[in-house]
Amino acid sequence: MWSFLRVTDFYRIKETHKNHVYRYPRTNFKDHVNKHGRSRFRRCLQRSQFRPYRRFIRSQSRRSRSRSCRLRHFRDHGRRSQADDAGFWRYSGSCRTGWSCRSDVKGVIFLSDQESAPKIQIRDAAALQKKLLEKINDDPKPARIMHICGTHERTISKYGIRSLLSKDIEVLSGPGCPVCVTSDDDIDAAIILAKAGMTVVTFGDMLRVPGTEESLFDARSEGADVRMVYSVDDAVKMALAEPEKPFVFFAIGFETTIPTSAAAVLRGLPPNLCLYTSLKLTPPAMDLLISDIRVDAFIAPGHVATITGTAPFASFEKMGYPVAVAGFESYDILYAIYLLEKQLKEGRAVVENAYPRAVRAEGNQIALKMTDQVFDVSDAEWRGLGVIPGSGLVLKEKYSANDASVRYADILQKELPHLREIRRNKKKNCICSTILTGKATPDKCPAFGKKCTPMTPVGPCMVSDEGMCHNWYKYNRNRDWRTETKSEKQK
Repeated sequence: MWSFLRVTDFYRIKETHKNHVYRYPRTNFKDHVNKHGRSRFRRCLQRSQFRPYRRFIRSQSRRSRSRSCRLRHFRDHGRRSQADDAGFWRYSGSCRTGWSCRSDVKGVIFLSDQESAPKIQIRDAAALQKKLLEKINDDPKPARIMHICGTHERTISKYGIRSLLSKDIEVLSGPGCPVCVTSDDDIDAAIILAKAGMTVVTFGDMLRVPGTEESLFDARSEGADVRMVYSVDDAVKMALAEPEKPFVFFAIGFETTIPTSAAAVLRGLPPNLCLYTSLKLTPPAMDLLISDIRVDAFIAPGHVATITGTAPFASFEKMGYPVAVAGFESYDILYAIYLLEKQLKEGRAVVENAYPRAVRAEGNQIALKMTDQVFDVSDAEWRGLGVIPGSGLVLKEKYSANDASVRYADILQKELPHLREIRRNKKKNCICSTILTGKATPDKCPAFGKKCTPMTPVGPCMVSDEGMCHNWYKYNRNRDWRTETKSEKQK
């Protein structure tokens, strides 16, 4: 098999199984790049269409190319990755000259690590999805299946999975977007700190989520120092570069991003940096949803289970709710739905891992240990769900010096009560809280697609790429709500 050594050095390749390095003639490389451009050259290599290089590979000794030739003549050529021991096989599909195909679609053989699960072996993702849909829609049992993940909602909306399923199967969207479930109180607190002179840094989606009166983006336009980062490590670098400024990292997210904040605290934060935490735990929210609406089964988020493992979802198994941990490709979600339908038909309720290539039953023990060292479980307020006991994390008392809610408690206690009073008397213009709990769909909101768009969001579900309103607006393009009548515009 062959692989690139560097993205910018296309003429240099490496034979991975013998560590032999060969160089192509620079003349051919320069001529081709000057004529067609570097990006086309890379595509030609990936598709094995650059003939001078194909001739070069064929001219190598029989020993150096025997592996690729052997693989070419086998029906299932490729090799099993070491990371796929739990049962998921992914074949690379060698090209004629031995180049490894980078497509994630070609050569997929999907197996589950559950003995009771069906073994579906198809080497094409399109055929795999077709077969899964046939099995799902073959005499389905009526079910309301809820996912708790914004990325799942994006995949479902993008590929139109709901429209492909039987009408007896309803896929609900739960509170799986961390931006969407962040409470108004937390957003208002971050805005207060920014206006008080602190440099507030957070993820990009949080900048545009409206609080009681404005968003962090609005505060920045008024002169507040609000910055976007990709991780807490970026905030640490900023604080070290400007030691004279006080920094506050607005930490949001679920179990997936919590360990990154914990690791930063354990390493030691700069004295001018502290955290304002709005961290959430998924299972308590799922537990509340069971008592609030009718749900027959759950699709658990794969990235959360990568950290926690499958153990936190075992309680739903005891209550009689099937759970399937799913990945984020379209066939991952269809496979999870198929497993849940199979359980409902058979009258079983177990936790099945449909994402074994990333999720292990025990989870990431190192990440869990760091989280336990830094955070304590507490009650947390969720948008649309209210205060859920044991669903949040706060810094332990020994790390209170790094807690913005403690360091700047006097500023927050002075401003927050006034904003809460405004919020109580304010008329709500969107139904995000109802959408987050699966009680309504975005097209039922009177502001959706009219006053509320991705450019002018009224609620948080329209801001983030993982929000249900955002995805419905983006991928359901041929709906009546996208057009606003003249009378509505005048109003």
